[in-house]
Amino acid sequence: MDPTGPDCACGNVGCLEAVLLPMMAENDPDVQGIAQRLSQAVITVGAIVDPELIIVGGDSGLVPKAY
Repeated sequence: MDPTGPDCACGNVGCLEAVLLPMMAENDPDVQGIAQRLSQAVITVGAIVDPELIIVGGDSGLVPKAY
């Protein structure tokens, strides 16, 4: 997502999780818009590729829902 972003727990740099997780923990209002766009992107890719299953992982599920 951001090659100059923060270190991620997976060992990479700038992963979606590393960028959004701190924002989610702080209830940043920008996160809702980002999450909406991300969900639309996943749906679009799913429609194009037609996989049997889409798995979204990471620690972001541990953050309380802000919306």
